[in-house]
Amino acid sequence: MDVAFNPKLNDRSKHIDMAYHLTQEQIDQGNVLVMYVPSEENLADICTKGMTRYVNDHLYSKIFGSK
Repeated sequence: MDVAFNPKLNDRSKHIDMAYHLTQEQIDQGNVLVMYVPSEENLADICTKGMTRYVNDHLYSKIFGSK
């Protein structure tokens, strides 16, 4: 999110190519809304992070319905 909202590139982000510029342009035009989603509500995190059983069950039910 920081990179999306900050047009200044630094040493750690200089490798970002045209995709960054396209994303920044779309944000500036109001075509894309970038917002924070906590892990407890982020459906993609079920595939990428280890979570507690409660969070895992919650996300699973949001994706597939009741267990």
